[in-house]
Amino acid sequence: GGFNSNKHPIFIESAIHTSRRIHAQAEGLIEGTTEVYLLGESIFGIMERKINSAITKMERNN
Repeated sequence: GGFNSNKHPIFIESAIHTSRRIHAQAEGLIEGTTEVYLLGESIFGIMERKINSAITKMERNN
């Protein structure tokens, strides 16, 4: 699985955790991957309140 920021931008926190877990299991970078999760962490830090609010609203509607 991957993270499609166009379809599911509010799930960036989950994508960050998944990416960190994958990198922690590997010895160094895996060929064809990046450390974009570092950028994601910066973005999430700024947008966390709005993202969590959107997730809460989505969960209420399901």
